Amino acid sequence: MTITINAEKINVSWVSLTATILSSSKFGQEYDRVKVLHEIGLQTPLQTDETFYIPAKDKPIDTRTNFPDGNITNFAGQRFKDIQDELEKFAQAVKDGNSQVMDEMYQLLRSTTLLAPVVYSAGTQVLTFEYELALYPEDGSNTFNLALWAPMPTFNVIPGGQVVATIQAPGTLAPFTATLLEAEGYIPDSEGNPTTQTVSKTLDQGLGLRHIISWVWQNDPLFKVRYQYQ
Repeated sequence: MTITINAEKINVSWVSLTATILSSSKFGQEYDRVKVLHEIGLQTPLQTDETFYIPAKDKPIDTRTNFPDGNITNFAGQRFKDIQDELEKFAQAVKDGNSQVMDEMYQLLRSTTLLAPVVYSAGTQVLTFEYELALYPEDGSNTFNLALWAPMPTFNVIPGGQVVATIQAPGTLAPFTATLLEAEGYIPDSEGNPTTQTVSKTLDQGLGLRHIISWVWQNDPLFKVRYQYQ
């Protein structure tokens, strides 16, 4: 499920996305934790105070249960005014008696209860969003899947802008002993849906206990990393 952005997007010059996967499922927890840091450089400073929503601090979001498509970042960094647009859709669906849209909007808006508001003052030019995800294994396996958009849908990378993403996945050495099954950045089409075209990697290498993958791009790809413990 995704949020449709009706308000004008915020133009950004650069995006830095860093995610570190912690193999907590190997050490007593049911899931792997993912620490995500999203830094976004705006083309111009904010003209007014803006409220954004991100997952509540120190409460890893279960992408499997609450967000079936795994795209928690469709909500992280979402502007309050965009959430208001969705509330208006819900109100119209109630007025029209459209039960399908009502249910979709209800599920989407219910998810926002897992988020916390962050206010940035007018004049701010670099936004920082920091949060955690909980990755549960795929059914009946020890395989995990992480999917992250960069940047988030509230924002638009200007021509000549740059997106840099780095993901630290578990490596092949003990105690992690993980095999990387997929590590790609998928380029979106004109409507923002990921295609089969991929972004070239600048780094894809095992370094000690970690396998580090890095990309540099001028758009907003969907980065996916899938791995399996032995």
